[in-house]
Amino acid sequence: PSVQGNQAVRTWLGSARGAAGKTQLTLIWEPIAGPPGARREVPGRVSVIAARESGELVYRGRSVAESGAARGSTSPTTVSTLSGPTRVAFEAPPGPLELRLSIEDAGGSVIDSEVRRVTVPDLTAPQPALSTPRVFRARTARDLQGLVQDASAVPLASREFSRGDRVLIRFDAYGVGTESPSVKADILNRNGQKMADVPVAPATAGGTHQIDLGLASMASGDYVLEVVVTAGGSEARELVPIRVGS
Repeated sequence: PSVQGNQAVRTWLGSARGAAGKTQLTLIWEPIAGPPGARREVPGRVSVIAARESGELVYRGRSVAESGAARGSTSPTTVSTLSGPTRVAFEAPPGPLELRLSIEDAGGSVIDSEVRRVTVPDLTAPQPALSTPRVFRARTARDLQGLVQDASAVPLASREFSRGDRVLIRFDAYGVGTESPSVKADILNRNGQKMADVPVAPATAGGTHQIDLGLASMASGDYVLEVVVTAGGSEARELVPIRVGS
């Protein structure tokens, strides 16, 4: 799954087409709030080491919850915010990859860790493909307009929303050769049954396509947004879980 959680942070890992046959990986982390009144270490930064099966280092960097920079990487990008999600992006060759995450407090002490083995997709293959959809929350019309225009906005790791939220989903669709891909999206219930078509529009910034999903008419519960791209007689799909609260 693209979204995972441990005791200290929730993480999201997404992929998109990179340069020179590589794939760009984006790691998002968000602190997980503890029980009310409980004392716990507060995550301040996440250290990331990515290596191939051969042991070759692909990326080493540290993302902090305030202005910082990644080190020792190939084409690294680190974007940090004072609050909310924090992003680390780097390029990797397709194939198996091991990610080692160390969650540290503000003083540098490790409070949690995770080892994740992933397979980096080849998004240059001659077949339709999708980047991992990037999810954003807008609580006001002004928020939504700002997100639509901001190509560098940091996506969320969380997939829990209230009915008053609007959800912007942004992604890249890749066709075959010069053929333009066909893209559609549906909302499914928790049993995988289709509930409604969802309009897909060209993205204003930060991707090829976007979906503006209002939640006001949806009952509280768990849903899945299914995005399907078709080209060259074949298709690819991505699923985005969404939990709607009160």
